[in-house]
Amino acid sequence: MDCVGLIIYVAQALDIEIKAETNYRKIPKRQAITRAAQEFNFVEKPVSSMVPGDILLLTFGKYLEHAVFFSDRGIIHACEKYGKIVEHRLDPVWQARITRVYEFPKNIQLKA
Repeated sequence: MDCVGLIIYVAQALDIEIKAETNYRKIPKRQAITRAAQEFNFVEKPVSSMVPGDILLLTFGKYLEHAVFFSDRGIIHACEKYGKIVEHRLDPVWQARITRVYEFPKNIQLKA
């Protein structure tokens, strides 16, 4: 599972309808994840107001984006190095990579 797959998995578990994109490259085109977040109607918010459950977009290098969930202990994301979903603290190096913060659309009905 990659970072986009994790977001889609959580959204589907919450009954949030998101089109599962499967036809993209391992290193997507510039700002592909940003465009997908906008297409999914995710709500962008200031970094200063992020709360657990928000989706953070990180940039590595000039163009590579990575999506993670913000948690009460740090971040949860698909880690290529370990080949699994991991949670670790949000240290200053990771925090400096945050470029955008999103939350799921507000007009959704979560299942009981």
